Amino acid sequence: VVSRGARLVYELIKVLEAGGLTLSHITLNHRPFGQMAAALTTGAGSTLRVRGSGIGGSPTATFTNAITNTATIDLTTQEAGYGVTLVAPSVVNQATGVIDVTAGSGGTRTLTAQLNNAGVVNLPYDLTMNAASAAHVNSGSILLTTGDFNIVQSGTTPSFTNTGTGTIATNGRTVTVTNGTLDL
Repeated sequence: VVSRGARLVYELIKVLEAGGLTLSHITLNHRPFGQMAAALTTGAGSTLRVRGSGIGGSPTATFTNAITNTATIDLTTQEAGYGVTLVAPSVVNQATGVIDVTAGSGGTRTLTAQLNNAGVVNLPYDLTMNAASAAHVNSGSILLTTGDFNIVQSGTTPSFTNTGTGTIATNGRTVTVTNGTLDL
């Protein structure tokens, strides 16, 4: 557990071998070095930010275990149109969780994980979701404002299912699904 007021820089914990990591009121900024081998939970007031920049280039944040988001995940760039990628076996976006895919300075935003969304996914910028053999589930809200949503499905029985109160608000934007099963 890393608590309020702390500043955690991913390069300092390139590989966390045992247990899990819970963030509480801090921001974890990822730069493109190594991978995190622990389950990650974002707690109240915390942000997992994957940010492309002239210093770190186009980072791929790789987590070998699940991410549980109860706070904020932010995929963005700060300069020069670098792309960013978040890789994990799964991202569970709890009811209080928000995934922001922001424009920053251009580039691509990619989520390579099975998404189970009960919270909010904000797309003011394009997002490609491309985990193989994933069974994505949305019971929350996916809000396309000025971004498009591209779901690339491959592997064994991939699917995207909108359940119960799940909504996808396109606001005139485009949702593209390639392959697999789509259940809205």
